[in-house]
Amino acid sequence: MSALALCGSSMLAQAYDLIPLPYKAEVPVATVVPLADEAGLSMEYRLYQGTDIQGLQATGLSSGEVKLAVCMPAADAASFAGNKITSLNIVTPPNAVDGRNANYVRDVTIFLSDSRDGEPFYTQDAYLGLIAKTNVNVKLDTPYEIPADKELWFGYSFTLNRNIAVNQYYIANDGVPAANDNGSWAQLGGRWQSIAKYGSLLIGAEISGDNLPVDKASLIAIEGNSWAEQNRAYTFSVGVKNDGANELENAEIEYSLNDGTILTKTGTFETPVNTNAIGYFTASLNCTEAGGQYPLSVKLTKVNGVEVSNGSVITKTIDCYSTGSVFMRKVLVEEGTGTWCGWCPGGMILLEQIKEKYNDGSAILVGVHSGDKMVTNSYSSFIDWAYSGFPQYTVNRQYTGGVTTSAEANFQRFQAMYDEVRATPAKAKIDLFLEWTSDDRNSVHAETQTLFANATTGTYKVAFIVVEDGIGPYAQQNNYSGTPGFGKFSTGGSVVSTMYDDVARDIFSAFGLDGSAIVDPEAMNYYNYSYEVSLAKVSDISKTRIVAALLDSSNREVVNVVEVPLSNCSGVGNVEVADEQVSIRGEMGAVVVNGAAVTEVYTVAGARVATAYGEASINLPAGLYIVKADKLVKKVVVK
Repeated sequence: MSALALCGSSMLAQAYDLIPLPYKAEVPVATVVPLADEAGLSMEYRLYQGTDIQGLQATGLSSGEVKLAVCMPAADAASFAGNKITSLNIVTPPNAVDGRNANYVRDVTIFLSDSRDGEPFYTQDAYLGLIAKTNVNVKLDTPYEIPADKELWFGYSFTLNRNIAVNQYYIANDGVPAANDNGSWAQLGGRWQSIAKYGSLLIGAEISGDNLPVDKASLIAIEGNSWAEQNRAYTFSVGVKNDGANELENAEIEYSLNDGTILTKTGTFETPVNTNAIGYFTASLNCTEAGGQYPLSVKLTKVNGVEVSNGSVITKTIDCYSTGSVFMRKVLVEEGTGTWCGWCPGGMILLEQIKEKYNDGSAILVGVHSGDKMVTNSYSSFIDWAYSGFPQYTVNRQYTGGVTTSAEANFQRFQAMYDEVRATPAKAKIDLFLEWTSDDRNSVHAETQTLFANATTGTYKVAFIVVEDGIGPYAQQNNYSGTPGFGKFSTGGSVVSTMYDDVARDIFSAFGLDGSAIVDPEAMNYYNYSYEVSLAKVSDISKTRIVAALLDSSNREVVNVVEVPLSNCSGVGNVEVADEQVSIRGEMGAVVVNGAAVTEVYTVAGARVATAYGEASINLPAGLYIVKADKLVKKVVVK
């Protein structure tokens, strides 16, 4: 109820690993109605916030007593002092098999206690019924009057048996990681442990009386982008949970970002917010400083116009970018595959769908083969780290996906990951320039230039991936014969002769080259790195491209990525000076050329962006360029 009130019990070492159910169901609403006698009205005290049921199982536990408990801190109990707990609301846990609706946690004992580890002072047997995912109201034979001076624990216990262990994800919670442990205690194998990182238990206490708290609320969430651009309006939503017995019509907040200015907003909800429900309203402000991360702090100050003492405070970290330094994040898809893998054609079709949908260069595709003639041994450490089986793919090494027998569902799953990655700007952008260094073309000189939007801590490294199209044909095992939506694999047999694109031929190195390390980079400062990329495993350089990925060493995620085809390789080699009078230099926002008749400017990817005649000052965005002025060729940085 209160975001600030905490119970006194300490966190214990986790006794059992917990496995979450791979799907969620909607939480049934508990109906709390006014009592018919003179006891007053009723409200439910609960700490769970989500609208979904998430089940948990304990690995390796199949017998013994299970206890699930919620703590009402002393500060919350004080606001209910003199009122009575008349019943507990318990949501029965979900079944282990999607689509089945049987409940095996049936016979339970509800309890009330003064502490987590103490003996309950009240127990009562109860029956939760045969239906899973149901909100069951268990009335207390003897209502309990809440004292004002101590915390109160309530919950239920049951005996775990094989039927429950096999069929039920028996710890029902809301699937929303909790800010504290108050609503998230489970005793498994005789030891208490918190499930707060998974969510809060779906247990509530119905409280009745004539002195229930009113005009009481707490801040639950700040929803919005995790980034803002300097001096542009940043809008966010605030979630306010009604912890009182009356409806919540409006709330006032104070909030600030990075310049210390405190703003005030009174938000009126579209419809009145009932007890335990969450209402939202929006507020906005400007990010006045840039170049770092800043806490957006929001404090609740009034509820229904009534001032709140010690109102709850929540924060959200915002990356503030200077104007023009918002770098869009590209998506690197690394798909684990092999000719021996009958389900891997599903991943191949997914890559084709991605290529067709995102043909703007925002998605970069790499097929990582294992166990076949296209195997990439230099990728082995990544395969061991990233994949639990084949086919599987990673998205910026941040998300992992697989494939099913529905091509549409496969793409929708990827699209959700793609959208998630693209929704937040990258910490940095990376450019790549290639040039031939010898006539045999067995290697290529690769130079990257990295620019960070904000100063940040940590170590970042560059990895180079050699990718080739048109490999094969090879015999591909195929489990999709007769399954619609998978192209030639739908109409083909159990083995299909296949040509392969996006094949990883080599990587230097899987988790970034040590010599490329950038440590604690500064904002808007260029970091250059050069490396000789071997092409020894390439069959056709005209069908080959080089991918440069910037990796965060702390978690191995891809910060940003770029690819350049070898067909765009400049071949300029060393700088050639035809006339000592020709000069090229980079300045703030421009390239300045003196003494040349004709000047051409190219991006590091090989695209021509400007042509000038005679002496010229060519306005360009910040970045690395290749400038050819008459016969003088030079790399130039524009700041």
